[in-house]
Amino acid sequence: MSESKRAIRLQCLSDERGNGAIEPERVRQAIAQLASLPTAIAGQLSITVATGSKEHQTATIMLPSSETTWFDKLKKKVKTNTTAAGLRWAAPSPGSTFTDFIDLTVLRSPPGSTIDVCAVHGLNGNAFDTWCTKSGTMWLRDLLPECRWFEQARIMTFGYTSGLLDRKAKNNLLADYSIQLLRKLQQLRGKDMESAARPLLLVCHSMGGLVARSAMSLIQKHPTEYPGFSFDRIGLAFLSTPHFGSTLADWGKYIAFLNHSIGIRNEIMRALRTINPSTIDDMEAWNKMRPQPIVRCFCEADNTDWLKSKPWWPFKPSYYIVTPTSATFLRPAQVLLGTDHHTVCRFSPTDGHWGTVKAEIEDLGAYLTERWNIGRYIARGSQLSYGPGYPSPAPGSCPPAAGRKFNFDSDPEPNFFFVGRGTSIHSLRCEFLQDPECQRQLWVALLGTGGIGKTEILRQVSKQYRNDFHVFFLQATDSATLQQASHKAATEIGHEILVTPTFYAGALERWSRLQQEERIQEFNQWVSRPKGNCLLVLDDLDGIETASMLAQAPRAIFSSRNRNSVGQSYIHPIDIPKMDDDEVDQLLRSLPQQPEPTQADLLAVGEIAQGHPLTVRCILERMRNNRINIQGFIDQFRVNSQDCVKQLLLRTRLPSRDTIMESFRRFFDHMALANVTLAHVFFDIIAFTSPVFGSTSASRYREFEIPEEYLGDCRGGLKDSNLLSPGSTIKNQLLREFARVSLAKTGDGQDFEIHPIWIECQRHACKPPRRIECLRQVMAICDAWHRHGQQHEQEAALYFMNNAFHLGTAFHIQDRELASGTVTLQKISEWRAWT
Repeated sequence: MSESKRAIRLQCLSDERGNGAIEPERVRQAIAQLASLPTAIAGQLSITVATGSKEHQTATIMLPSSETTWFDKLKKKVKTNTTAAGLRWAAPSPGSTFTDFIDLTVLRSPPGSTIDVCAVHGLNGNAFDTWCTKSGTMWLRDLLPECRWFEQARIMTFGYTSGLLDRKAKNNLLADYSIQLLRKLQQLRGKDMESAARPLLLVCHSMGGLVARSAMSLIQKHPTEYPGFSFDRIGLAFLSTPHFGSTLADWGKYIAFLNHSIGIRNEIMRALRTINPSTIDDMEAWNKMRPQPIVRCFCEADNTDWLKSKPWWPFKPSYYIVTPTSATFLRPAQVLLGTDHHTVCRFSPTDGHWGTVKAEIEDLGAYLTERWNIGRYIARGSQLSYGPGYPSPAPGSCPPAAGRKFNFDSDPEPNFFFVGRGTSIHSLRCEFLQDPECQRQLWVALLGTGGIGKTEILRQVSKQYRNDFHVFFLQATDSATLQQASHKAATEIGHEILVTPTFYAGALERWSRLQQEERIQEFNQWVSRPKGNCLLVLDDLDGIETASMLAQAPRAIFSSRNRNSVGQSYIHPIDIPKMDDDEVDQLLRSLPQQPEPTQADLLAVGEIAQGHPLTVRCILERMRNNRINIQGFIDQFRVNSQDCVKQLLLRTRLPSRDTIMESFRRFFDHMALANVTLAHVFFDIIAFTSPVFGSTSASRYREFEIPEEYLGDCRGGLKDSNLLSPGSTIKNQLLREFARVSLAKTGDGQDFEIHPIWIECQRHACKPPRRIECLRQVMAICDAWHRHGQQHEQEAALYFMNNAFHLGTAFHIQDRELASGTVTLQKISEWRAWT
């Protein structure tokens, strides 16, 4: 059996003083006293105390993985002592230990639990360590209770002897583990009908999924032996379960012959092979289930070093163990990028794939809670107290409740400190106040460059309107994710989508029969009612090819970079400006720091951020990560400005957000151009004719074109002459496209402004040879102007040449690298003297 390398379980925990519930701090004190733990180590203990079967309390104690010495000492102490500081616990059953986590271990048991979650580990796994990251996040304990529908979840693990080399259990079959799982769950859930019928989610890794799948088959074949388990209230999340065999299991034929010498268990190897009787038997049983349990499937993306933890093994193979095809069961498996077979079941808050799994688990929770509530309603009628997020279904003699408002966010984000933007919010509110009765269709478009704060403004407006409208904040990147967000919103409201003043008694039953597509259709019709009092909030409409499914909604606010999205007469555009200096100062002061920043410091950082909210927040994030104040950031910037800017643009990321550079690159994804490369080439020219980072001046690249009579003088040094000639149709087309996607802002006449942060992004996106090439072209044109131009052209030449020298110095480009064609090294030296 597999022992935990970081956690200890104390069962039948009791207080000799006669107190009832035991707090984790009591356990911490007892363990620290028992093992003489230093205060620092005791403070790092992660402790849970939960009530299991027969009201017995169980404590789990986890140490950081680096503290192996203290963990070994603690194991020895609890093995030889069953009391400490007034607490008593039971010795393990024969053949078991304090660290094997065999059978059920309850990690969390809040009063009034609404759903049970049981995690089943896989081959050679431990019921606790399987779900832990190296950093110490045990996601079942630490992350799952934060998910919607699982705030009141009772969470447990199930352990069994799954070792390939475990002699003690080499005769056990998968069915034996399945029976054991069901029996233990029955004991825990008790005989009370409502408790026994509570929704159950099984989270399964690898072979644990086969155990759970087999358990469902047993329930189907022997329903009288397993009362209380209802398929419509059971969900399964399979994490790399080899439903149709494992490539590693086929390789296992090679090692199967070792069974008699070292105890490898052939029955498990047979169950894991591509074609095996248990899969066929389970599929027959599942085909007879009505309804079938709801499932979600996931699999790893990378190869796994299967035996790297076995130094005695003669070789270390690397295999892609469970493929998407093998992991698919009833529905396709989702591939979790960046995971192998061991890490596919371990999540931390910063993992990108946790968001994917969290969304699917919340979907399972919503479905199971809904089915449970329907069953309770049928059984208890009007006495039903509905679960979280679901209103009580109205009996036939009662009309639906009036005045209640739904508020839904499809993808909640961390709450950022919000400041200012009062003018934009006031403009939005005025638009809707003009028509409070919604006599006409009104959509408002928030237009602005990336990172300018459109999403934050949408969230603030959503909060302001939540008492006036049913507010639905839908985040989507394309039509498919818009459908998913709409389905989540429909699930949130439930059967009340169907409720009308004349139809409410049968709404719940009808809703329970609708499929996903039908529910989405009902939601779309519901929000599109002329006087339905709904407000749609759609973030980032750029990536959605069509929002026709929601186009009839009377009221909506959406954000976009695409100015062509405001072509309809009912859409009112509002441009989001950059933050003013006072708003930037207020945001910078939101980070507590000593000493207090001076006004000069705030102005210096403001010059860098240029009123761009995403940049300000990234500066704050960099200060937090580096544990520096504003003065420290300014000092770093002065020592090596371009390296500091590079870190800021490319490597500083806010939770659930793009980096500044990623936000910049999205502009080009939305351009309607056959040759996006040409847009990058032109933007290179803009970047290297623009002022150095921190200037508030608009780019002067409209001045930067060379008359035809000068072209022959410097054409050899102009690779991009087609973009530098007067009246270039290509250039004008690109300028219009930049304006369309809000990369640039057009003003009166010929004014054309691009935010300095995007100029800086383009300079850093260039490879070093391209930077040199661009600066050479700038110098070639400046040289031609200076030799042939009139006074104003010669003055422009001085301006652009001086700027080129600044950029060359900032990017550590030597003068000898810039010399080319008519611009010799001697001429560069002369220019430096003039500028």
